[in-house]
Amino acid sequence: MAKELQHHPIVKDLPWMADDDLKEFIDDISFTHEQLKRPFRHRIVLLDGMILDGRHRYKAARQLKIDLDPDRDFEQFNRKLHGEPLDWVMSQMKHRRRTPSIKTAEVVILADHVPTSRGDGRKLEILSKRFGVSETNAVRLASIRRKSPKLFGEVASGKINCNVAFTRFNHRSREKQVETLRLSAGVTMKDCELRHGDNVLVMSTIERGTVQVIFADPPYNCGWLYRNDETKDRRSDEDYFRECRAWMKSSVRVLRPGGSLFVLIDDKYTDHVGMLLRETGLIRRPTIICWETFANYNSAETSLSKNARYLHWYTKTDKPLINTVEARIESWRQDNGDARAVTHGRMPPNVWDFTRVTSQADERCPWLGKPGEAPQLPRSLPERAILLTSNPGDLVVDPFNGNGITGIAAILNDRKYIGIDRDKKGLEQSRSWIAHEVTRLKKEKA
Repeated sequence: MAKELQHHPIVKDLPWMADDDLKEFIDDISFTHEQLKRPFRHRIVLLDGMILDGRHRYKAARQLKIDLDPDRDFEQFNRKLHGEPLDWVMSQMKHRRRTPSIKTAEVVILADHVPTSRGDGRKLEILSKRFGVSETNAVRLASIRRKSPKLFGEVASGKINCNVAFTRFNHRSREKQVETLRLSAGVTMKDCELRHGDNVLVMSTIERGTVQVIFADPPYNCGWLYRNDETKDRRSDEDYFRECRAWMKSSVRVLRPGGSLFVLIDDKYTDHVGMLLRETGLIRRPTIICWETFANYNSAETSLSKNARYLHWYTKTDKPLINTVEARIESWRQDNGDARAVTHGRMPPNVWDFTRVTSQADERCPWLGKPGEAPQLPRSLPERAILLTSNPGDLVVDPFNGNGITGIAAILNDRKYIGIDRDKKGLEQSRSWIAHEVTRLKKEKA
């Protein structure tokens, strides 16, 4: 077989057919040449001794070891007859079936060959209109081609579409940013500050607009036993709502413009808490249903088992900080091996499932768990809220520190922490517990 021909620079970087389509095309060429003894339906076009049109036909012939006849199977490009090579190539391509994403990749590649006399800044605009694709997508894909040629190649080959490429590229860029922030944060137990006293008074000492996340798991006013609580968690509705308004107002003051306030509550007062939060002027985000697996069963069967709590999410502005890297979870498609799955997972929905922290759980706090005491939150609950709405190095505040589970989630993930509680002894215990758990969990990660 004659020496292999090269592809003309205009077409050498253009996408090839997908593997399945190419196989079908080669089978068709084989049948046409070997069974019907017919030449190509269209001849291979050469310019300056290189292939300008007919790359797939030529590849099929090489693979099938078909001897090509210079007079029968080739023709020379004629500028007087065909015009400018680039315009002719684009005209030929318009009649071929390709996905919008592959067309967009072709636009980006062909822009390299558009004469600058046509206006360098308008190359993508001109070609996008000619190929009927989004100019915005072409501009974004051109940027990906410069910064991530491999990812661009996946679009050009038809393995992924533009939207998947944009998502992956943005995720990788964001991953680098988050990792940089993590390395520079340098968070240690010195950044875990526990303050004793009334949360409204304590929060008044925090500088305005410095807190990124407030995670509040307040008393539910349903009779749980708390130390230093003379009311035994049984206030009148009027008193309970007045206290809620006070600490919510203080929370608004200390939040950053892009900050988030999370308030966890059970079914009894979830509607009231939602209305109180609306009064603050914060912006309502999706309410998160925290569904607790292995929850206590209503053995008397007088009502329904309470398997859910409600995490109200409110933000300072309509464009809060959303961490699209650390909060991701595996998607259903990933779990089931679906080829369409986004490789880096998905953002969580507004239903979060958790396993109840039992007396046998590794993360069980050693001084809690007596009958009548409030159940312990799983660390993964405040952790997901923190990862969703903050970056490494940011400040997290819990106005109801309790055993310090929010502090563990914060320090473990390189966030600074302030925990507030009226129970002085509880604060001392939680400091030791936070240090113990952070050390244990970091060893498990290593």
